[in-house]
Amino acid sequence: MVTSRFPDNFLVKNTNGFVEAGNNLLASAIYDRKGIDANRNGLLDDAEALHKKALQVSHDNSCAFNNLGVVRKEKKCVVSAEYYFRKSLEFYPECVVSVGNLKKIL
Repeated sequence: MVTSRFPDNFLVKNTNGFVEAGNNLLASAIYDRKGIDANRNGLLDDAEALHKKALQVSHDNSCAFNNLGVVRKEKKCVVSAEYYFRKSLEFYPECVVSVGNLKKIL
């Protein structure tokens, strides 16, 4: 799995404009990378719910979202999505229990 090493000053505070893009990026990048059809397997809602929760206290990386929809699987977007997925688990470890399907993907 790709890991991320962003410096703290590379992150900027989240704004509402990135919430929807972030949800789609997170779900698409993580599940596509694992070869899972998130829509067919009913996993998309879990990923979006977890990411929304993380964005309430975390950050977004506007750089990684610039080309959303065009380069969904492009490496920097995948790295960013996985970074925020893991960050959400740091902030909300109890989410792993409530979204058990996601635990299998780690």
